[in-house]
Amino acid sequence: MEFTALVERASSQYEAGLLTEAEASYRKVTQLRPDYYEPWLKLGNIYVRTGQLEAAVRMFTKCTELRPDEVRGWSNLSLTRLKQSLAVLDEAQHHFPNDSAGAAVLRNSRQSLIKHLVR
Repeated sequence: MEFTALVERASSQYEAGLLTEAEASYRKVTQLRPDYYEPWLKLGNIYVRTGQLEAAVRMFTKCTELRPDEVRGWSNLSLTRLKQSLAVLDEAQHHFPNDSAGAAVLRNSRQSLIKHLVR
C-alpha cells in the first residue's frame, strides 16, 4: 500500500474510533517513516484512550525527541504522567482503611496534586 494511502487509512480508522485497526496502521507508518511525528502522537492518544499509560508515555516521549519544539507531545506527556500519578494514589487507597492515617495522607496527596493543577 502506498504511504499516503496508509496514512489516510490510519487517520480514517482513528477518527471512526477503530482504535485497534488505527494502532496497527499507525505502527506500519512508523516502521516506514520513524521520523514522522504525527503517527507517534496518534499512537500515544490511542494508548491513553485504551488505558495503556506506559505505552502512551513512550509514544509521547518519542514525539518530544522528534520535535522538541512541538507543544502537543510535551502537553500529552505531562497529562499522561498526571493520569499515572492519580492512578497510583487511587490504587494505594485500596490498601488502607478509610479512617487510617495512611488513607488521610493519600487523600491529602491527591488533593494537593489537583490543587496545584488548577492554580
